[in-house]
Amino acid sequence: QLVLTIGKKTAGPQASMEEQALAGCKKLCPGGWSDVVVVSGVPETIRGLSIKEIAGIENQEPIKCYLKIMKKYPDATACYLNQCCVTDIEKVLKAKDSLVGSDGHLYSSGEEGHHPRSFGTFSRFFRLCREEKWMSEENAIKKMTSQPAKRFKIDSRGLIKNGYKADLCLFDAKIFCDQASFESLNNIAEG
Repeated sequence: QLVLTIGKKTAGPQASMEEQALAGCKKLCPGGWSDVVVVSGVPETIRGLSIKEIAGIENQEPIKCYLKIMKKYPDATACYLNQCCVTDIEKVLKAKDSLVGSDGHLYSSGEEGHHPRSFGTFSRFFRLCREEKWMSEENAIKKMTSQPAKRFKIDSRGLIKNGYKADLCLFDAKIFCDQASFESLNNIAEG
């Protein structure tokens, strides 16, 4: 949907849906249709594949394939746009004032997720801090707890302190890591 929304602004509202999708992909995706990955609301046979890969399987042009998927699964198709590089993400996350949060959704057991961030944001950040030595465990935890609570003025949260609400997550810092991926969206963290 984002590809079409941006495409409409770029190509103009009078442009065809195909022209809008092409313009949106060009503006958003440096790698073209390889960067647009279908992550939910579609059969497992194509979930986690890029539009380019699906087009190859179906022997279609990527734009035709994209529009077909959008038409067939209009309410449930979610696409991932691979726009950031790891070094940029690392710089942002290592910045003193940056916070770690997620706009992922909660899902009940057995319900299909829409993005691995719903089950893996915090565990992935912690794992990267540990493995890549981005920062201490203590600073990583602060970026996910007390710093966001302070920044967003959420009283009685973010610290283990008398009188505060106790939202605790216990984990083994040596093995805590993400397991969710675009192929397995609902895999809970290990450790």
